[in-house]
Amino acid sequence: QAGLRITPEFEGTIPGLFACGVTAFVGNGLSPQGFCNVSGYRAGEYAAKRALGKAPPQLSEEQAKNLGEKALGWMKNEAGPAPDSLFKALNNLMVPYETSFFKQEKRIESTLKELEKLEKEELSRSCARDAHELIKLHEFRNALTVLKMIFTSSLERKESRFGHYREEYPYRDDLNWLKWIVAKNDGSGGVSIRTEPVPFESFPIRPEKLARIPEFLATPI
Repeated sequence: QAGLRITPEFEGTIPGLFACGVTAFVGNGLSPQGFCNVSGYRAGEYAAKRALGKAPPQLSEEQAKNLGEKALGWMKNEAGPAPDSLFKALNNLMVPYETSFFKQEKRIESTLKELEKLEKEELSRSCARDAHELIKLHEFRNALTVLKMIFTSSLERKESRFGHYREEYPYRDDLNWLKWIVAKNDGSGGVSIRTEPVPFESFPIRPEKLARIPEFLATPI
């Protein structure tokens, strides 16, 4: 479970940025993905109300030029890896079970290095021949960003829970890991993380006991 932390109005920590469905995390152990139609409607409603009370943004010509150059940069490259080849390389990295399902510290670290290599060495010199390929390169960049957060968090979480399985920690550790992992941009393109205890004291349903439970016996929380 992951997504942007949101308020009851579905606004994220960045003012004016709203999220719903699987892109949102409501902070009480539930995700709006189960009621995506409702969360989408409410997020749109609150976003529209916020927009009505705001003046149109002022964008300077220099800002517009910089944003355009950044968005269209790959179309200026005359040669380089095509989007399809990048996605194929990413699939080859992510699909094997020892990467996607059964995680282990050294393999996680190796995966993070490969993701960094794809970003620094391959994506930076990629070429978009048309608008379709340009969009796919932006999607690939976004996928790398999300995967770096996922695997950095996987390295930090030293237990097994839900679809997260660590070979070195084959149990659900309610003693030490009833925590959320909060990931953010570290300012240099990397990921910084911190943990927050799950505030069960404010929940109507709480764990019956705190213990280390073998994952195959555990009832997910």
